[in-house]
Amino acid sequence: LDRVRALQGQLDLRITRMHTHIGSGGDPQAWKHCARLALAIAAQLPDVVRLNLGGGFKVGRMPDEASANLAEIGNALLDDFRDFAKVHGRKLHLEIEPGTYLVAGAGAIVASVSDVVDTGSDGYTFAKVDTGMTEFLRPNLYGAQHPIAVFPADPGATRDEIDLLIAGHCCESGDMLTPAPGDPEGLAPRRLTRPVTGDSIVIGGA
Repeated sequence: LDRVRALQGQLDLRITRMHTHIGSGGDPQAWKHCARLALAIAAQLPDVVRLNLGGGFKVGRMPDEASANLAEIGNALLDDFRDFAKVHGRKLHLEIEPGTYLVAGAGAIVASVSDVVDTGSDGYTFAKVDTGMTEFLRPNLYGAQHPIAVFPADPGATRDEIDLLIAGHCCESGDMLTPAPGDPEGLAPRRLTRPVTGDSIVIGGA
């Protein structure tokens, strides 16, 4: 920060906006903690009038996941922003970036099953599909979980459910759409309708 302020003076700059990226999920107290860190920096930059806390609002895609509550997060930050204005004589304009939070539930990926492979009693059953990390990186990067459903090509088909792994179409060991939660290197089979070649796989929250 000292170097930034020195450059500001040398180049005769006014720093009027500060931008951070918290990515803190849905816990209001985590947002409050990170906002306080940002406000402490903004206090040392007297021309800053806008503070952007970025995005990272948790989207609950699975039934057991809760989405961030923006009202609760906002209320958790309110007193700190008011106190900042009283102490420093500046009422900061708060900016956030809720892009994914707004649109994550608005779309799904529809893929086709290109092959089904069973590696035996000590292995797994894989459905290979014509999508993967080329369109959809969250499972590969974070072990993110998304709702997945199998839709038989024959609507009248009656099939049992099996433990199933969904493999993407890239020739990469990490191109898995069913990783273990929070562990992109792990595998977590889903209980899904038994697929056959030509069926559709729908991945929600994508």
